[in-house]
Amino acid sequence: MRGLGPLGVAIRAPAITAGRMFIPGRNELIVGEALLREFNGFEPGSMLRFGATQWTVVGVFSTGGVFDSEIWSDLGGVQNQFNRGSSVQSVRAKLINPQAIESLRSFADQDPRLTVDIISERRYYAEQSERTSDLILVLGWPLSIAMSLGALAGALNTIYLSVSARSRDIATVRAIGFSGFSAFCGTLAESLFLSAVGGLLGALVALVFFDGLSASTLGGNFTQVVFNFSLSSDLFIQGLWLALLIGLIGGFFPAIRQRACRWLRLLAAARGKIGAICKKSSAFEGKAMRIP
Repeated sequence: MRGLGPLGVAIRAPAITAGRMFIPGRNELIVGEALLREFNGFEPGSMLRFGATQWTVVGVFSTGGVFDSEIWSDLGGVQNQFNRGSSVQSVRAKLINPQAIESLRSFADQDPRLTVDIISERRYYAEQSERTSDLILVLGWPLSIAMSLGALAGALNTIYLSVSARSRDIATVRAIGFSGFSAFCGTLAESLFLSAVGGLLGALVALVFFDGLSASTLGGNFTQVVFNFSLSSDLFIQGLWLALLIGLIGGFFPAIRQRACRWLRLLAAARGKIGAICKKSSAFEGKAMRIP
């Protein structure tokens, strides 16, 4: 729950998506959209008890960020209800540029009356979700590596089977004059194409099922932080590059194998295939010549 004055509301610039803004001096609240999606009982018109007072939810707001997991009310009303006097727990200031935070920190350090910690908003919320972030890193990276190795093994097996099934076709291409490097590039291009298609399909599935999904985590000071999963363009590009890397590694070794090994046997098979075609062509020409 956060108490805000007029300047605090102006800095955050919320959009009221349902109901109305709270009126200063009354026990009224507005709640964030993420909080409303995640928990029950915060709909406009609901009555909530904080401290010894009943509060009325009069609206829903959205800022498009982490503030959507908060409850807002009038600063003076919150201070009176919780016996805070004129004190505040935190102050949010809008800086001219990111470098100005160092000047503000130096000013606070030189004034002995100020015992405050000045940190950026990004760092503050990063510390709030540090436990969850560490858990995701500890569990997510090993799982991602294991899944990547599985995908790499699948790509290797698929391309090896493809090369083996088309060994005669590859030998025919080599026999009519194409170089081994051309066959190598063709096999590698096929692997990259299949990997790109798989990466795009995977991104589409993630976009449909996970983009915009709401989740919550226990932040610092036992606060609940609600956030949304978002498939940004950067994540999309990273996933596509990873898929292409798997395709490159998965197609490289089969391409090298078809270029370097069993060439004599492939060539013999290709010659037999070409000879069979020539025999059929000669027989057809002989029949054509006997036609009166």
